[in-house]
Amino acid sequence: MDDRLLASLRYRGESADLDYKAERYKFAKAGDEDKSELLKDVLAMANATRDGWAWILMGFKERSPEPAELVGLSPDGIIDDSRLQEFINAKVEPKLTFHYEERMFEGKHVAILGIPKQAGRPFFVRKDYGAVKRDTVYVRRGSATGIADPREISLMGVADARAPDPDLSVTLATPANDAFPTDFARTFVQFADLPDLAREDDRRSSPIGHVNRHYYRQMGTFIATHLAAIEVRVGLRNDSEFSLDDVQVDVSCEGLSSQSTGMVRVDDLPKAPRAHELYFGHTVQSVLQATQRRMHVDDSGGAPTARVEFGTLRPGQSARTEVDLALLPTQAGDYVLVVTVLARELARPLVHRHAFTVAGVREIEVPMPRLGAFFELLPASVRSKVV
Repeated sequence: MDDRLLASLRYRGESADLDYKAERYKFAKAGDEDKSELLKDVLAMANATRDGWAWILMGFKERSPEPAELVGLSPDGIIDDSRLQEFINAKVEPKLTFHYEERMFEGKHVAILGIPKQAGRPFFVRKDYGAVKRDTVYVRRGSATGIADPREISLMGVADARAPDPDLSVTLATPANDAFPTDFARTFVQFADLPDLAREDDRRSSPIGHVNRHYYRQMGTFIATHLAAIEVRVGLRNDSEFSLDDVQVDVSCEGLSSQSTGMVRVDDLPKAPRAHELYFGHTVQSVLQATQRRMHVDDSGGAPTARVEFGTLRPGQSARTEVDLALLPTQAGDYVLVVTVLARELARPLVHRHAFTVAGVREIEVPMPRLGAFFELLPASVRSKVV
């Protein structure tokens, strides 16, 4: 689980697939009664009727309708994942798949127990253990744990037998809707210190604008960025017989030789600079448009990641990002584009990888007189934006 998924779960109330615990379960030096509380909750979550993963988040306190409060855990009593796996699967039938981790989140220690949706229900124990009774099917209903009746148990098997796997595909394309290539040629340029725009132009100043003394430097950034940019259009298609809900896509790009890669929305690429600019460059409309975006690029953690919220995809429905993404490699080399898809009905994330190679030359400390030569290398569609 990454920080963004954990943060989003905090906005949900307790349910059949989510439970908050202010404290960690007693396990390391605990007796059977204490350990059986953990065992019962795991069984109940595993048997719950749900579409995706179930989560038990420790170090959080529910305060619905507000987001769950992050209270944190004591570093004492840390549960070792391998011992927990051994403990659960020595008692539960059939074998149960789950994930456990302890980690830091927003400066506090938390623990996360995740149980993917899986075939094999009902899960139970063959021998009494603490408060858990043998051959008894515990189940999570809403925010409470109960004992399943015979009809409910029979429906578990029927539902698991009939539930098909989601059929979801990722598409990568160019802005022209051609298949995304595996080979690119780009120019990587870094200009030397560029001068201010001469200020003879005081005559051009006005009450609503002024001379842009950063014009040449902005032009250098504009040229360098557009020469290196690789635009990609990310899409999804749901060929399942059912809808997929809460569909979310994360897009990242990795250099296979540790070379760095930037990433921005295409509409956030540097705009063509103007020698004379207005004092008020942003309109109310542009600010409102920014708040309504469904795709955001987060570069606060080092390698940038684009997160896209698709919402619900109905059977046979296709969708794509609201705008294209621009990958910004810093040098030639081998790269891989990674698309991770999350949805409520997916037992585990769908990961799509696309490897590609970028060839080209890299020039640094390019002097001012060559600015125009590199400008001519830009596509005509980009050059036309310069006034």
